[in-house]
Amino acid sequence: MARVYINPNQTLDIYKNGSILVPAHQSHITIKNVSLALVKVSGYWASLVGDYTLYNSIKIYPGRSEIFVPPPNLIYYYKVTATNLASYLNAEIEVEVGSNNNPLF
Repeated sequence: MARVYINPNQTLDIYKNGSILVPAHQSHITIKNVSLALVKVSGYWASLVGDYTLYNSIKIYPGRSEIFVPPPNLIYYYKVTATNLASYLNAEIEVEVGSNNNPLF
Protein backbone atom coordinates (compact mmCIF):
# COMPACT_ATOMS: atom_id res chain seq x y z
CA MET A 1 0.00 0.00 0.00
CA ALA A 2 1.21 3.47 -0.86
CA ARG A 3 0.08 6.73 0.67
CA VAL A 4 -0.25 9.64 -1.76
CA TYR A 5 -0.63 13.31 -0.84
CA ILE A 6 -2.26 15.66 -3.36
CA ASN A 7 -2.28 19.46 -3.17
CA PRO A 8 -5.49 21.43 -3.86
CA ASN A 9 -6.54 21.30 -7.55
CA GLN A 10 -3.56 19.07 -8.38
CA THR A 11 -3.54 15.92 -10.56
CA LEU A 12 -0.95 13.16 -10.08
CA ASP A 13 -0.21 9.88 -11.85
CA ILE A 14 -0.72 7.23 -9.15
CA TYR A 15 -0.19 4.17 -11.36
CA LYS A 16 1.44 3.65 -14.74
CA ASN A 17 2.13 0.38 -16.55
CA GLY A 18 2.85 -0.64 -20.10
CA SER A 19 4.97 -2.53 -22.56
CA ILE A 20 5.74 -1.87 -26.19
CA LEU A 21 6.29 -5.61 -26.77
CA VAL A 22 3.24 -7.37 -25.37
CA PRO A 23 -0.22 -6.03 -24.48
CA ALA A 24 -1.44 -7.20 -21.08
CA HIS A 25 -4.35 -7.19 -18.66
CA GLN A 26 -4.05 -4.63 -15.87
CA SER A 27 -4.59 -5.04 -12.13
CA HIS A 28 -7.50 -3.72 -10.11
CA ILE A 29 -6.59 -0.85 -7.81
CA THR A 30 -8.11 -0.23 -4.38
CA ILE A 31 -8.15 3.43 -3.39
CA LYS A 32 -9.16 4.80 0.01
CA ASN A 33 -9.71 8.51 0.58
CA VAL A 34 -8.41 9.24 4.10
CA SER A 35 -8.79 13.03 3.87
CA LEU A 36 -11.65 15.54 3.93
CA ALA A 37 -11.22 16.49 0.25
CA LEU A 38 -13.15 14.95 -2.64
CA VAL A 39 -10.85 13.02 -5.00
CA LYS A 40 -11.50 12.06 -8.63
CA VAL A 41 -9.66 9.00 -9.99
CA SER A 42 -9.41 8.51 -13.76
CA GLY A 43 -8.09 5.60 -15.82
CA TYR A 44 -6.54 6.02 -19.28
CA TRP A 45 -5.42 3.45 -21.85
CA ALA A 46 -3.29 3.80 -24.97
CA SER A 47 -2.60 1.62 -27.97
CA LEU A 48 0.85 0.99 -29.36
CA VAL A 49 0.78 4.38 -31.10
CA GLY A 50 -1.35 7.35 -30.13
CA ASP A 51 -2.40 9.34 -27.10
CA TYR A 52 -4.05 8.20 -23.89
CA THR A 53 -7.84 7.85 -23.99
CA LEU A 54 -10.08 8.19 -20.93
CA TYR A 55 -11.59 4.81 -20.00
CA ASN A 56 -13.46 5.61 -16.78
CA SER A 57 -13.43 7.85 -13.73
CA ILE A 58 -14.95 7.82 -10.26
CA LYS A 59 -15.25 10.28 -7.40
CA ILE A 60 -14.13 9.01 -4.02
CA TYR A 61 -15.73 10.78 -1.10
CA PRO A 62 -13.94 11.29 2.24
CA GLY A 63 -13.64 8.09 4.26
CA ARG A 64 -14.70 5.86 1.37
CA SER A 65 -12.85 3.06 -0.43
CA GLU A 66 -13.41 2.14 -4.06
CA ILE A 67 -12.08 -0.59 -6.35
CA PHE A 68 -10.96 0.92 -9.64
CA VAL A 69 -11.54 -1.57 -12.45
CA PRO A 70 -9.23 -1.48 -15.52
CA PRO A 71 -10.31 -2.16 -19.11
CA PRO A 72 -11.14 -5.86 -19.69
CA ASN A 73 -9.15 -6.16 -22.92
CA LEU A 74 -5.41 -6.41 -23.53
CA ILE A 75 -3.78 -2.98 -23.74
CA TYR A 76 -0.27 -1.67 -24.28
CA TYR A 77 -0.27 1.28 -21.89
CA TYR A 78 -2.40 2.12 -18.86
CA LYS A 79 -2.28 4.89 -16.29
CA VAL A 80 -4.41 6.06 -13.40
CA THR A 81 -4.51 9.66 -12.18
CA ALA A 82 -5.91 11.18 -9.00
CA THR A 83 -7.21 14.75 -8.85
CA ASN A 84 -7.89 16.70 -5.67
CA LEU A 85 -11.16 18.53 -6.41
CA ALA A 86 -10.90 20.79 -3.36
CA SER A 87 -9.54 24.29 -3.83
CA TYR A 88 -8.18 24.69 -0.29
CA LEU A 89 -7.81 21.22 1.33
CA ASN A 90 -4.97 18.76 0.83
CA ALA A 91 -6.03 15.24 -0.11
CA GLU A 92 -4.56 11.98 1.11
CA ILE A 93 -5.28 8.59 -0.44
CA GLU A 94 -4.09 5.04 0.14
CA VAL A 95 -3.45 3.03 -3.03
CA GLU A 96 -3.11 -0.75 -3.26
CA VAL A 97 -2.46 -2.36 -6.66
CA GLY A 98 -3.71 -5.85 -7.43
CA SER A 99 -5.46 -6.18 -4.11
CA ASN A 100 -8.60 -7.71 -5.60
CA ASN A 101 -8.51 -9.56 -8.93
CA ASN A 102 -12.26 -10.00 -8.96
CA PRO A 103 -14.24 -6.92 -7.87
CA LEU A 104 -17.37 -9.03 -7.28
CA PHE A 105 -15.89 -10.83 -4.27
